[in-house]
Amino acid sequence: MIYATVVPPPTRKGSIIKSFDDTECKKIKGYIKSINPELDKNDPLSGWMIVTAETFPAAMRAANIIKIKWDIPEENKLNTSDIFDEAKNIMQDKNNGAVSYHEGNIDEGMKSIDKTYESFYSTSFVAHALLEPFNAVVGKIKDTWHVISGQQANSFTGWGLTPQIAFLTNVKQEEVKLNVHQRYAGGGYGGRDDVAARLALIASVKLDRPIKLIYTREAM
Repeated sequence: MIYATVVPPPTRKGSIIKSFDDTECKKIKGYIKSINPELDKNDPLSGWMIVTAETFPAAMRAANIIKIKWDIPEENKLNTSDIFDEAKNIMQDKNNGAVSYHEGNIDEGMKSIDKTYESFYSTSFVAHALLEPFNAVVGKIKDTWHVISGQQANSFTGWGLTPQIAFLTNVKQEEVKLNVHQRYAGGGYGGRDDVAARLALIASVKLDRPIKLIYTREAM
């Protein structure tokens, strides 16, 4: 078994890896290879890079120095301020949107009062992420693929990874043997899915070795 970690793209969606240079990574003892999954730009994992090594510390060091060039869609170059500004514009737009509850007449009511008080409250952008980093072990032993990971719905792991194994290994879906070893998830909340297992699978197929892939906390 070997280890892997990831390098996240600069945007949540839509980024594509144009090229990468791992020359400096090759100077790190234990470094093996960096893998571009080459996923469709509409795939949630588009733009992520996989970095493999004989040890997890070596993989982390290589991930920190690899040079990657991304193709980033202009419409995805947003920051938190952009999102808040657009939210304010939408709230002030009287011609769009929908009213879910309406009683009385706020405009008429405002005319009959002596004083008004106005405040604006906002909260920071909150990422839909878990406390612990994503992680998974994926590999083929004899004629069976094994996935060891904590998922919020391991039945989805079986349904989702089987066609991906078939595609990556050029076999029929009904010929794929997959054993999912469920572990504690640590938290789900709609986000503990198969992202680590998918990337570990791609690396395992490419290198023909079992892969233990762990996100760093910064990559979450």
